[in-house]
Amino acid sequence: MKRTVLPIVAAIVAILGMISVARTRPKREPTVPPTAPPTSSFEQVVAGVGLVEANSENIDISCAVSGMVTQLYVKAGDRVGQGQKLFSLDDRDLRADQQVNALH
Repeated sequence: MKRTVLPIVAAIVAILGMISVARTRPKREPTVPPTAPPTSSFEQVVAGVGLVEANSENIDISCAVSGMVTQLYVKAGDRVGQGQKLFSLDDRDLRADQQVNALH
């Protein structure tokens, strides 16, 4: 009798443990973003990396963050100076993070 009772008790405890774990799992509700993600008005999208050809040497251009270019301030062949804005990136997600961090 002891040989049959112990496995049955172990099975019941295992089943109750699984039910307990299944019930305590967090339920995640889908979240809706505060604004719609950026969309391109173009049919095709091209990604690229810039290269500035200076009189003295080639200078690579890069950003600390990736994103969609929302505005260009120069065009090919323009002369640019140090510190001059070349383009702007979509920064809605960064501004949202700053607002969230400011609340905490």
